[in-house]
Amino acid sequence: MLEPVPLETGPFGSNGLNYLPHCLLGTLARKAVVFDHLRPFLPPGGTMFGSTLLGEGVERSSMARTLMRFYNTKAIFSNE
Repeated sequence: MLEPVPLETGPFGSNGLNYLPHCLLGTLARKAVVFDHLRPFLPPGGTMFGSTLLGEGVERSSMARTLMRFYNTKAIFSNE
């Protein structure tokens, strides 16, 4: 998703980015290129939606903090 998407299809009424952003490596600015790469697949008035795991600013249990730290250390997540 950090490179242009080589699909010859679409447009689609919506594009879903569920549980993707926290798995992409890099800063938020680097990850934002995803929107540019998916824009050609949306018609005017189309919807882009998604969900992610926030790295800060939310409460989480000690188990969740431990798991997030582990995944970030292993570069599975990139949301710190």
